Amino acid sequence: MTSSSRLRWASRLSRSISAALESFAAGIDLSDDEEVTCRLLARPLEWKVRAVESLEVSTARSCQRRRSLQVAPLRDVLTDEVITRGGSARWGSANQATLVLPVATLPKGPLVDFDIRAADGPAYLLPRTQIAERETAYLCQLAGEAGLHVDAQLSTILVAMCQFSSGPWKRFLDSEKDPRLALTKYLQSGIGGAVTDCLVDQWSDALSRSGDILRATLQGVGEPADPASAVENPLLVLPELIEPARREDLAPVGPLLARFDAFVQQARESAPSKPDSSNAATDLLLALADYGRRWDVMVSCTVPLDAPFSVKTVESRPLGLTSTRRQKIGQRATGRQEVIVADARTNHVSIRVTDPNVELYDVQATDLAGTEPAWLLSAATERSAEVFSFYLSDPDRDFSVRLDLGLRPAGLSRAVTWVFTLLVVLALAAALSLASSDASVLAVLVVPTTFAGSLLLLREPSSLGTRLKRPVATLLACALVVLWVAVVAIVLSQGSAF
Repeated sequence: MTSSSRLRWASRLSRSISAALESFAAGIDLSDDEEVTCRLLARPLEWKVRAVESLEVSTARSCQRRRSLQVAPLRDVLTDEVITRGGSARWGSANQATLVLPVATLPKGPLVDFDIRAADGPAYLLPRTQIAERETAYLCQLAGEAGLHVDAQLSTILVAMCQFSSGPWKRFLDSEKDPRLALTKYLQSGIGGAVTDCLVDQWSDALSRSGDILRATLQGVGEPADPASAVENPLLVLPELIEPARREDLAPVGPLLARFDAFVQQARESAPSKPDSSNAATDLLLALADYGRRWDVMVSCTVPLDAPFSVKTVESRPLGLTSTRRQKIGQRATGRQEVIVADARTNHVSIRVTDPNVELYDVQATDLAGTEPAWLLSAATERSAEVFSFYLSDPDRDFSVRLDLGLRPAGLSRAVTWVFTLLVVLALAAALSLASSDASVLAVLVVPTTFAGSLLLLREPSSLGTRLKRPVATLLACALVVLWVAVVAIVLSQGSAF
């Protein structure tokens, strides 16, 4: 390397280092500031401009969901908060910030095939414990605005409720017909043999009002009760709250639960009595009830302060495919998905079937309680056998809806399956009418029919198509078996062979 080459290389290196230092100096780190996260949680419509979500149905078990959240410049949203907390020195010169951004709300459960990017850069999902702590900080902020006090003991309960995962509890609930017996066994498994039916009854009495208040709060926004919600049933978090060394003495549990019950009652008393009005206490009850069944996806990312950007997420959720007896005969099934439709100023949702042999014949939207809203057809922007999409901007719309997706095989595929099943039945009738004929005549009738039927049964390329065609495919397979049994019986009775 010549001296001039070394000088050019050193000059480029110096410029790169200078640019990196300048970029670092132009940024501000707010990732440890919980108040910033609370501000973003409290005022989502100030910065969430548009949410575009695409649901792609391609298999019988899962639905891939892609979401793009378009975010407004954050400087105007956060300026007052940052300056109030003493960050004005670097805030004015910063052009980007590293912060924790609550980008989506998901039902509690495992994340499958999850990926996220913010502002075309990496984003790092916070652990559930840290997310629960920030959700609790937001609840404490709402409680303070409502004039309620949250002490350290109550804060610990709220963190455990926000962090609670219902998987182990659901296994006990599914294995027992009596929910109270399931709860006792669940607590005995998590705490120990000191838990008795009588003690569980005493703890439940200590929560006499809070569960009813929170369930009524959810019913007011069209959501049914959830037996897996730790907020509606705080006993579920006791295995996490009670340390192993203190599980022999369970006397403090009753007063602890009574403290939470009193807190919820105070919030209800502070809320306005009119259904259409709200205040901080109303927001507290709604947020608390919601955190029992959902959680905020919070990510640490570096984003611009003076320019809009987008956050893109990808995940897979169970399709929840079910079918009634009538639907099975018609080769139909219904998938079910919950969609958030009011977390941004406008929400765009599209449902797409990617399997060319399956069509979307119907889409129904209801609130989570099962009441059908009237807006779906009027909000639809595209409706076909492959795509259904709608757009919402009404400020009074429901926060979340349940979409029932009607699926069936495409028309030609459906017709071919039924026609060939009919042909097999006719072949069976012909074989029985030709019982006295030569076996070679029966072979000409049966072998091509069997080959074509087997090809029809095995050629379906997707699990979704196979699931939808299962009743008719079963009928076709049974018809082929009966056809062969009849032909073999005829041949044996004639004492001949093919």
